[in-house]
Amino acid sequence: MDLSTYSGKLCLVFICCLTLCWLPSFAQKQVPDSSFSSYAASDSIESVPQQIYYRHEIRLSRGKTTTDDSKGNKTRGVPTQSYHSLNPFGVISATYALSLSPGLSVGCTASFKDDFGKFSFLRWSNSKNFTEIPVGRYKRRVFTAATEITVNYTRRDNRNILYGGLGVGLSYQNELIIYDEEYHNSQYNGGNNWLGNDLQTVSNLFQANFNVTAIGFKIARRLGFFAELGYGYKGMLNFGVLMRFQEFSITKAKTIHS
Repeated sequence: MDLSTYSGKLCLVFICCLTLCWLPSFAQKQVPDSSFSSYAASDSIESVPQQIYYRHEIRLSRGKTTTDDSKGNKTRGVPTQSYHSLNPFGVISATYALSLSPGLSVGCTASFKDDFGKFSFLRWSNSKNFTEIPVGRYKRRVFTAATEITVNYTRRDNRNILYGGLGVGLSYQNELIIYDEEYHNSQYNGGNNWLGNDLQTVSNLFQANFNVTAIGFKIARRLGFFAELGYGYKGMLNFGVLMRFQEFSITKAKTIHS
């Protein structure tokens, strides 16, 4: 199955996530407050507007040090491969979030990482010491589609918000290993090479992925910026810009006794 087929499946997963996030906004209805009927006829009820919030939010961000950076083959739990990334850009993510309440939102994320660097094998002499043997270069592309939930730690000030979140999703990884010719030729034994006959190997795989945001901070009205600390497909440090739209406010009834 080629790359276009994998990408098509991942796009379909992202579209389904986006559709699920939009459904609650179409289902919302105004429900009358039956508690008003308990007031006396002589009393008047005044609605007091509260803090203004935004229903929809779009974020564009860049992250560093993701879950796929250190992945390599293992033998009995011991790593046997090492990746040294030379990519200065990290992972790029686009996120949509729908606010269900002032303290809770759900959303979906699509991210892409085009990584490259040096590739090595690890030869262990004992349980603590190993020798790193450079064998070539690698190129890796990772596409991720995920659903997310965000909880606001602070709710009073809508412009300065502390929050945390969790995301789970699916990643597709395409990896190319290019062996140094000198190292490849040194692995022949009796006419056979355990690396194969080609100087390049390609691998494709789907795998579950996640992202945990321990703490995030955003400063914004309609436009703003944010930064997050966590671990997962967005990176340990993730930062970017955001845009919010469709205002709504929470009101409460204030009874004025005559």
